[in-house]
Amino acid sequence: MTSDLTRDHPVSLRRQLAVGMEAAIRDGHLRPGDRLPSTRDLSARSGLSRGTVTAAYARLRRRGCVVGGVGGRLRVPGLRLPRSGFSSSPADLARAGDDFARAGVEAALADALHHGLTRDAMLTSLCEVIGRVAGSEGPSSTRVSLFEPRPGLREALAVELERRLGLDVSCSARPAAVSPPVLVRAEVLARGRWRLPEAIPLSLTGGTRERGLVRRSVPRGLVTLVSVSRTVREYARELAAREFERGISFVAIDPRDERSVGRLVAASRLVLFDEASRDGLPKTSVPTVAVRLLTGSRIASLRRYLGLPPAGAELERP
Repeated sequence: MTSDLTRDHPVSLRRQLAVGMEAAIRDGHLRPGDRLPSTRDLSARSGLSRGTVTAAYARLRRRGCVVGGVGGRLRVPGLRLPRSGFSSSPADLARAGDDFARAGVEAALADALHHGLTRDAMLTSLCEVIGRVAGSEGPSSTRVSLFEPRPGLREALAVELERRLGLDVSCSARPAAVSPPVLVRAEVLARGRWRLPEAIPLSLTGGTRERGLVRRSVPRGLVTLVSVSRTVREYARELAAREFERGISFVAIDPRDERSVGRLVAASRLVLFDEASRDGLPKTSVPTVAVRLLTGSRIASLRRYLGLPPAGAELERP
């Protein structure tokens, strides 16, 4: 998290540190429940001032990447059941398993807990499994809602979910307009500003796959990211400024800037794009690679939860 920090480029040290730690959280190097070092310890280990570390931690808190800090160290938040009157102590869950352990109901309960469902949603899930065991076909719809306040990121996530899972995604920037099940970024859910029915948290990747690809295949030259999401573009710029070698130039651009996109794609050694930008890319002989906002494990988890067929080949356009 701190070994690649440098004073030689325009991104401030506190922002470099925050972006690196956020990437570590998204990539799974820091796991739910892990505690961050104290500001004093990290300052001593990294050689950064304590004020720089404190400012980086404050950014992580604002973005919902960490919680706590009052009377204790910051930690990566874990998925927890909302307060709904349902006790989730090990003893109570064991008793519930004894009462309902029929034909995979325990697995349904584990999935419900993993996805942070409400008490009513958990009971609904149990009833659906019992119905399937009794001969019912169960729910056949693959329609879901996506709640995301940021329009570009909302579009990028919706298209990726549709193409990788074959879902019928209904998008909304207002929680009152969504119906369950609702997919929502874990960061948004952690802020607790909205009441959402059957909220299923999504954690976005930290770009490990794309960073590794650039390092392996582009020793020097221009790399272009085409994304409809300003959030993705800004995050990618910060990572690129910190991690790419000096021989690599990196540009992140909105696909609606057609003239600039065409010029940059033609001059690039590698083009990265989100699924929502795929159809708008100009024809080129330059290698093009789709950026994944959701990890393969998250896609597999959603497939299981929504009752879709087991993963064979993901639903993607060639």
